[in-house]
Amino acid sequence: MKEELRKKLNIQFFAEPDNGAGGTDGGNGNQPKTYSEEEYNKLKNDYDKLKTQFDKTSSDVAELKKQAKAKLSEEEQKAQENAEKEKQFADMQSQIEDYQLKDELLKGNIFTNEDIEKIILSKNDKKELLKSIVSLVQVKIVEERKNAIEEFMRSSDVNASSNNNGNIDSTVQAYIDSQKNKISSNARKHFLNK
Repeated sequence: MKEELRKKLNIQFFAEPDNGAGGTDGGNGNQPKTYSEEEYNKLKNDYDKLKTQFDKTSSDVAELKKQAKAKLSEEEQKAQENAEKEKQFADMQSQIEDYQLKDELLKGNIFTNEDIEKIILSKNDKKELLKSIVSLVQVKIVEERKNAIEEFMRSSDVNASSNNNGNIDSTVQAYIDSQKNKISSNARKHFLNK
């Protein structure tokens, strides 16, 4: 029964209309094409071959896409490894620069280790680096000026001298005594003569 349906299949059913000629034969005497069993089998075999070729080609394309994707991911992995190596290299260079900067700052014997760490933290921005160095130098100058003034005041204050534990140098003491006696005797004479 299926074979009969295949033979009777009217291909013209799906064709374009014949512009009002009417009838199943199209009004021109054109009959729908029917195929014999041999022709049908031949067409079916050709179709099966083409379908098999199409399936094989599509599977080949899918496999090539997979390979390209795998190759691309390998290239991406290589690029990622290169990026990691470059980052490690940059980190090592940064550490070397830190050590060199620390050595140069220690040579001046101006900064403490904490000061040097602050300076190194700002080394990536040159403007910030200079600002931090200048501010630390200014703080050091103010501290040293204050220490120098205090030292001068301690050394010039005879009564608070810490070097001789409150004792005054003998020549200075003799001078002070002579001046005291002279001033006190002059003062006594002045007040008594009035």
